[in-house]
Amino acid sequence: QGMLNFPDIARQTLAGATATATHGTGIDFKCLSGYVTGLRLITVDGGVRDLDVSSQPDLFAAACVSLGALGVVSRMTLQNRAAYRLKQTTWVEKTSTLLQDFDSHTSAHRHFELFPLVHSDYSMALATDETDEAINNPAASPEEDAAFDNAMRGFMMIPPSLRRPLINTLAEQIGPSERVDVSYKILSNIRNNRFNEMEYSVPVEAGADCLKEILATIIDKQVDVVFPLEYRYVCRDDTMLSMSSGDEDHAAISIHRVATEDYRPYFDLIEPIFWKYGGRPHWGKIHSLGAGQLASLYPRFNEFTAIRKALDPQGRLLNVHLRKVFGETI
Repeated sequence: QGMLNFPDIARQTLAGATATATHGTGIDFKCLSGYVTGLRLITVDGGVRDLDVSSQPDLFAAACVSLGALGVVSRMTLQNRAAYRLKQTTWVEKTSTLLQDFDSHTSAHRHFELFPLVHSDYSMALATDETDEAINNPAASPEEDAAFDNAMRGFMMIPPSLRRPLINTLAEQIGPSERVDVSYKILSNIRNNRFNEMEYSVPVEAGADCLKEILATIIDKQVDVVFPLEYRYVCRDDTMLSMSSGDEDHAAISIHRVATEDYRPYFDLIEPIFWKYGGRPHWGKIHSLGAGQLASLYPRFNEFTAIRKALDPQGRLLNVHLRKVFGETI
């Protein structure tokens, strides 16, 4: 079988990925939690609840994106399909042009996303479609990996204010490429370099403006970062707490910092921009919001909180982070 969609990284468990509304790319594709059709929830009192949309629909909508705060998910059924292949085409183009044409690319391809290059005018674009072509996905050579790592280290040696013409020149030399493989090998990647990440989703119509402001702020404040951003669309769903729950599709925007560097100054600078555009944080990544702010972003947040208190009145499943998220004192 093949999953309908996959996240960028596939090392998570299904329980963890769905509990945090982990998602892939595509305006026609929901987060993984949106494809859960049934699950078994073991609650703190030892109860066993078998849930689906027709059996306790409110609890099911909460349990699909639970943040681990409702109980232990021991069994899950997902909507899948027959195995399939994908062809991915990658090219570099000016970010302004790609954003102008983003909706057209989204309509023309099964998946479409951008990796904007910071301190530059360019982004890497990825368009992905189903295919019957033969698998052709050779692994990157050690020389290619080393060249990329060396380029990144080289840019870090240059003051941020001087990087733009150099990165633009390099971007203009990158030609298009194609690869074909089974779906999960195209949709997910092996990420061996550790990093911290912040991701927010904003309504689709605000996505381009939010991304432009982030990129401009990085240049204006001369933020010393070389890690590209990520920009993609996610379809709405019926869960209580996913980044795209409700009546609107969302644009997801990610920023990154390698794990050996302090992410806080960079993330603290960018996070208020997400708030300005009504952004919702990815539950599995770094954010600073508490219950008061979250309740204004998620129409069913208070409903979820009431279910959580009913299932775990003593807060046995809450850690320090979740106590802040749900407004619970120690």
